[in-house]
Amino acid sequence: MREFIVTPETEGARLMKYLNRLLPLAADGFLYRMLRKKNITLNGKKAGGKEVLSAGDTIAVFFSDETFDRFHGQERTQSGQKIPEKLPFSILYEDDSILLLNKPKGLLAQGAKPGDESVASALQQMLPGDPSGVFRPAPANRLDRNTSGIMAAGKTLAGTQLLTELIRERKIQKQYLTLVEGHIDKAGSVKGFLVKDEKRNISRIDTRGETGKTFSMRYRPLETAGGCTLLEVTLITGRSHQIRAYFADSGNPVWGDPKYGAGRAGGQFLHAWKMSFPEDDRLGGLSGVSIAAPLPESLRSTLTRLGFAFTEDGR
Repeated sequence: MREFIVTPETEGARLMKYLNRLLPLAADGFLYRMLRKKNITLNGKKAGGKEVLSAGDTIAVFFSDETFDRFHGQERTQSGQKIPEKLPFSILYEDDSILLLNKPKGLLAQGAKPGDESVASALQQMLPGDPSGVFRPAPANRLDRNTSGIMAAGKTLAGTQLLTELIRERKIQKQYLTLVEGHIDKAGSVKGFLVKDEKRNISRIDTRGETGKTFSMRYRPLETAGGCTLLEVTLITGRSHQIRAYFADSGNPVWGDPKYGAGRAGGQFLHAWKMSFPEDDRLGGLSGVSIAAPLPESLRSTLTRLGFAFTEDGR
């Protein structure tokens, strides 16, 4: 028999969801049968699986070690992950349930294979998560490897669920800074269709809208210099590569982005700049607040070299 105490990081989950994460290789039918037979109990009593868990609840699993290990699997372990000597990102904001960080260029959001350094692996080493392995901290939004800037992560299940809900309902506004080739003089709004080529990991604009997914964003020019324009882009949707694909298609590719036809010294100039949160009591100190991620030095240097006067704190 093994007992698991529900931690504050995991409270709010339904019992069946908890069991799915604890025993990911077990079929739902098997788990419901174990609940009916009281081979799995909640606080010493028979349970149906729909119960909402609270911190301190006790889940007992009356399996042999061999049976438990078979259904628990090995993917819940930390084997193969590098333990960072120091965090590979800076922290912009932190409370009991939510963390905002500034991801540098070159760092993966999620590891592609065991041993990859990533935001996710660093979070799992930094934060305790849940001892059972049911909940592990992870980013709530993603950025491409060569895009720097702000990312959000839930430190608890409740924090993760809140961020996921607000992002899904588009209540968290995300603004990017990007430097594009050429002159753009006027602000604009964009709606269109985007097609992802999974094999090439590239997106293209579908002018007919026959196969693509809808995307939408707004942009406004902040400054022009050196034959380029610095734009503030506000995302309405978060499709893969939508900024890079759209501006390349319009003849103004993102500076330093060879995948979309603009290889330049200094690398891709695309930075997730700000997250603005709605007024919501569940957000605590983030309610109604906007948090900005400072530009990395490499992008600052590019602006200086081209003659831009832009400053983040007062333009």
